[in-house]
Amino acid sequence: MCFIRDRFKIAASRNDIIGLDIATTSIKFAVLGNSRSSCQLKHYSTEAISGFNEESIVKTSTELAALIKRMLAREKISTKKCIVALPDILVNSKWIRIDKSATENLEIAINLAVEEHIPYPLDAIYFDYQVFDIPDQNYLKVFLVACRKEHLDVRLEAIYKANLIPLFIEINSHALERAYIYLYPEYSKKPCALLVISDNQLTFLFLEAARQIHSYSERICNLIDKAMVLKKIHRCIHT
Repeated sequence: MCFIRDRFKIAASRNDIIGLDIATTSIKFAVLGNSRSSCQLKHYSTEAISGFNEESIVKTSTELAALIKRMLAREKISTKKCIVALPDILVNSKWIRIDKSATENLEIAINLAVEEHIPYPLDAIYFDYQVFDIPDQNYLKVFLVACRKEHLDVRLEAIYKANLIPLFIEINSHALERAYIYLYPEYSKKPCALLVISDNQLTFLFLEAARQIHSYSERICNLIDKAMVLKKIHRCIHT
C-alpha cells in the first residue's frame, strides 16, 4: 500500500469513495462523491470502539470488520472503494535531502535514508516517499512517511474482511492539510498552524508558504484534564 504516490491516480475519480479512520477508541467514515465541479460529502458516521488498543489489535480485526459492516449497512452504503486513514501518532514522517548525483539509484538512496532516519528495521515497516526537485540546488528534497507493519496490517485485514477495497493509506494530518486548502484557498499560500485535539491524541500541523508540511503528534491520556491538555499545547508551541 502507498501513502503518497498512488493518491493522484484517483484524484479525478467521479465514483463515491469512503474515507475510513480506524483510531484506538472510535471508527469514523465519510462518503465523498465527486462531480465535475466539486466534492460532496454524502454520508458521515462515527462509533466508539471498546477494548481496542495498539498492543492487542491483531486479535480484533474480525470484530472491527463486523463493526464496519454494521456501520455501512446502517447508512445503506454500497460503495466498496475506500481510503484508509492512519493516526499521526502511529506514523514517522521526515523531510530529508538527497544529492542529485544519486538520482539514477534513487531507490537505494531512499532505503539507506529510511534506515538512517526511521527507528525500525526495514522489514518491520511500510514506507513511502515523495521527491521534490529544488531548482538551482544540487539536492532533492524527499518527504518520507513510515509506520510499523502491525499497526497497518490489522486495519487492512479488517477492511478486507468487511469486503472493502483500500486504494491507498492516508495520514490524518495530510488529509487535514488538503481539506484546509480546499475549504480556505485564500489562506493556502500563507504560513499557518492547525491544531487537532482528538479523543486520544494531540496533533499540530505546520504549513509553510512553500507548501512544506511539518506535523507533530503525541498521545493524550485524559482529555477531561483540560489543564494537562493546555500544558501540552503550550509546550508544543514553544518547542
